[in-house]
Amino acid sequence: MVFNPDIDQKTKFLVIYHHVTQTATRIAKLISVPVRTIYDWIKKIKNDQDIFKIEGRGRKPQLSKQQEKSITKEVKLRPHSSSTRKLASRENVSKTTIGKVFAKNELEYKSVMEVTELTEEQKQQRVNYCKKMLKRKGQPLNETIFTDETGVYLSDCHKSKVWTPKGKKIKIELPKKDLKVNCWGGISYEGATSLHIFEGSLNKEVYQEILEKRMEEMESLYPDGFEFMHDNHPVHSSLEIWGEEQGLNIIDFPPYSPDLNPIENLWAVLKNKVAADNPKTYKQLEDSLYKNWEILTQIDTLRPFIEGLQNRYSMCIENKGERLNH
Repeated sequence: MVFNPDIDQKTKFLVIYHHVTQTATRIAKLISVPVRTIYDWIKKIKNDQDIFKIEGRGRKPQLSKQQEKSITKEVKLRPHSSSTRKLASRENVSKTTIGKVFAKNELEYKSVMEVTELTEEQKQQRVNYCKKMLKRKGQPLNETIFTDETGVYLSDCHKSKVWTPKGKKIKIELPKKDLKVNCWGGISYEGATSLHIFEGSLNKEVYQEILEKRMEEMESLYPDGFEFMHDNHPVHSSLEIWGEEQGLNIIDFPPYSPDLNPIENLWAVLKNKVAADNPKTYKQLEDSLYKNWEILTQIDTLRPFIEGLQNRYSMCIENKGERLNH
C-alpha cells in the first residue's frame, strides 16, 4: 500500500483502520509507527476521542457520585443529544473521564442504525447483493462510483481550551451561532468527484442539481461507462427514472447498508480532519471541508477505501447478512 508522502501518519492510520482489515502490528509496519502508538490510537477511537488532539498531562478533576448519576440519567433520557464532548464541557472534566463513567454504567457507543434490527428479508437482500458484486470480479472495485451525503455541524469543530503560557489569559473566538452544512460526494477506484456543499435539506430539486453539475466529472473518470451507487433515501429513489434517462446505470443497493458503502468511512476520516482544523465560521468550515476532501481523495489515499470491499462482501455473506463494523 502506497500513500502520498504529504499525508500525515494519523490520517494514514484512519484510512487503514476504518476500512482495511489489518492487525495493529500490520498497520504499524505499513505506516512506520510504533505498535504501542497504534494501540493507543485505537483505544482513543473506541472511547470517542479525537486522535489529532494532544491531551494535557496531570490528574483531571474527578466526578462526584451525584454527577455520575446525573450523567447516566442524561444519556438514558436523551441518547441522541448526549456526547462525551458535551458532557465533559458541562462538568469541566476530560472526555476520558466521561467515557469511564459510561463504561462503569455499561453504556455502549453504537451506530444509530444498530437500534433497528434487520429483518430476515433485509439480511437476505444484503447477502444477495454481496454475492452479485463478488461474481462480477473486478467490476465492483474498478467501475463503480459510490456516492452519499453527510452533515457537518460547526459546534463539533471548535475547541473550548487551548495551550497557553501559565498565567496568561487568551481569548478564544467561538462561533456566534451553530450551523450545519451538508455535503455530497462520489468516490471510486479511479478518483472522486468534487465535494458538493449545500445548505438546507436534500430534496428532489437539490439532488437533481447536484447530479447535473457532477455528471461530467463522473463521466471523465469512466469514459466507457460506470455503475452508480446511492442508498435508498426517498429523494434518491424519486430520481432513479430521471437518472437512468441521463445514462446512469444505477445499482440496486440493499436498504440499511451503510457498512457496504465505502464512502461512509471516508466521511468519518474527513470529519476528524476538519475537527483538527478547528473552524469557527461558515467560510472556515467550508474551506476546511474542500481542502481535506481534496487531500483524502488523492488516488493513493482513496484506493484503500475501495480495496477493502471484496473482504467486506465476503464477511457479510459469512455473517448471513448481519451488519459489519464500519
